[in-house]
Amino acid sequence: MQNLARNTGKISYQALWLLAVPAMYLLAQYNYLLFHSTVELFSIVVAVAMFLIAWNTRRYIGNGYLSLLAIAYLFIAGVDLVHTLVYKGMGVFPGYGSNQATQLWIAARYLEAGTLVIAPFFLRRKLRYSIAIPAYAAIFAGILLAVFVWRIFPTCFVEGSGLTLFKKASEYAISLLLVVAILRLLRQRDQFDRGVLSWLIASLALTIGSELLFTFYVSVYGVSNLFGHLFKLASFYLIYRAIIQTGLRQPFALVFRQLNQSQDALQEANESLERRVRERTEDLHQANVQLHYEVGERKEAEKQLRRLNFVLRAIRDVNQLIVQERDRSKLINEACVALVHGSGYSTAWIALVDANERCAESAFQWGEGFAPFPELFANGHLPPCGQHIFREGAMALIDSSGPHCGSCSSEGAGCDHNRVTICLEHEGIRYGLLGVTSPGELVTPEEEMDLLEEVSGDIAFALHGMELETEKSLAVESLRKSLGGTIQAISATAESRDPYTAKHQRKVTELSLRICEEMGLKEAQRDSLYVAGMLHDIGKIAVPAEILSKPSKLTEIEMQLIRCHPQMAYDILKNIEFPWPIAKFVLQHHERLDGSGYPDGLSDAQIHLEAKIVAVADVVEAMSSHRPYRPSLGIEAALDEIQRNAGRIYDEAVVDACISLFRDKGFSFES
Repeated sequence: MQNLARNTGKISYQALWLLAVPAMYLLAQYNYLLFHSTVELFSIVVAVAMFLIAWNTRRYIGNGYLSLLAIAYLFIAGVDLVHTLVYKGMGVFPGYGSNQATQLWIAARYLEAGTLVIAPFFLRRKLRYSIAIPAYAAIFAGILLAVFVWRIFPTCFVEGSGLTLFKKASEYAISLLLVVAILRLLRQRDQFDRGVLSWLIASLALTIGSELLFTFYVSVYGVSNLFGHLFKLASFYLIYRAIIQTGLRQPFALVFRQLNQSQDALQEANESLERRVRERTEDLHQANVQLHYEVGERKEAEKQLRRLNFVLRAIRDVNQLIVQERDRSKLINEACVALVHGSGYSTAWIALVDANERCAESAFQWGEGFAPFPELFANGHLPPCGQHIFREGAMALIDSSGPHCGSCSSEGAGCDHNRVTICLEHEGIRYGLLGVTSPGELVTPEEEMDLLEEVSGDIAFALHGMELETEKSLAVESLRKSLGGTIQAISATAESRDPYTAKHQRKVTELSLRICEEMGLKEAQRDSLYVAGMLHDIGKIAVPAEILSKPSKLTEIEMQLIRCHPQMAYDILKNIEFPWPIAKFVLQHHERLDGSGYPDGLSDAQIHLEAKIVAVADVVEAMSSHRPYRPSLGIEAALDEIQRNAGRIYDEAVVDACISLFRDKGFSFES
């Protein structure tokens, strides 16, 4: 569906341009001055919009190239505005005519071409707005002074004879600079998204075409002048698309792409763990079958098999525990229990070691006559042999018949036991020690040591997985906070244009979340309601501020403009990859159950529950708050409105939850 929407958007843009070009041509035939003013003003509006978008998203645009273009095009638009007002026939500045308009045109194009040549220098550098903006402001002032006050700018147009040599040479020089800019872009194309690079190169190519067309005309109303302005219009639009793509869409895509990568890494780790457990379990099962086949007549063989079966059963229990358990303390405690109860070991202990080689956490299961270590672990210490094994990343078997180190805290308590101590290590990271003791001789020391080494590796792998999961949770929480901050920033941008509803979106969000809790909805729906509530009126950035704050009743045309804001919000949000269909929720928040809402006249079953919740919260907040055209109607009037129309206009379950919050549980916007 997203690909279909994206392809539909591309077709719409193409159709729009196919209609716009002949329309502008006809306009030029009817009134060339009107055509010229329309093209220039459109280019100026686009340039100002580019600057506003780049300015408000400057924290997210890591590309100094596009930031510099946005600033430059703002001041280029200023020169083009003066060019439009001075243009022959406008009558705004008496005494000035075609020459001054052409001089301003050449100055603006030199400024544009020079910027495009130097802009690649900022691809890997942070642009300092505090320097760039004053610098371009000084250039802008210098151009105006050179043309109107000092009159030192070379003559570009002579009435009756047309363009001067300086003007024609300048157009070729500007075209050459633009070719250089294209070559510099191609050399550093790995710094750009493929689509953004295509738009930039296409824009520069159109600008070159525009400049070449401006070398032919004799009259400022000529055909080559007409097509030159059309090419300019298209080039400004493509630059605008590049900044929109980089400044608004990619940051959110980046945020959610990083979240998806983190989730993929966790899933891969879980799958790897499960696969390893399955493979290990299968190996152990095959080993068990093999041992059964090798049972002979001799007692020693039966004893070996019994012993190894005990160990394998314990390892199987530990492996099953690794798959199921996600709590570190429970994992190490239950692993010790499994090793003692399932394998015949008299003692099992696990000590997790911190960076200072001190015991940070321990678990143990003690048998008879062997309890030397609990106090030692409780004080953060390790036995001397344990310290050596941890530093070396090794394992050790201490035979009860062999010599003992005199400083060992276990001396005299359980020294008739055989002890095995193994370092818990995974991919070079050491987590601690695993120790077991056996009251008798290890019948098959090599096989048993190998199995214990594998179970220690599995426990270390599980501890590593828990660390990854903790890091992933922290990363997800960080991304959630970043997303929340971004959403609040976007919401504040929209609200700043309408002082009467400065807190409207936040209050609607607050009430929507409380209704969600009252209805017992899932946590995921709460998160989606937060985003939808904070962005439900983002489309009002497309509505003129004077309409939003008009102190009298709106006209029908003004009401139609207001009612466009859900569709505008949908157009802004539809290509942002939220985990929920936020664009749909926002689009539908003015729909009503009986089909009387807008923009699509949807009925009950077609409207998302989240949109129904935001709709009720929106009505209650709006009616209970002051508006430019009326005072507050009060909360009781708002509650009566939704209760009277529950089940017909508003969702009945949502209305019941809302009324319960205010009348039974004391909720208020002020609290």
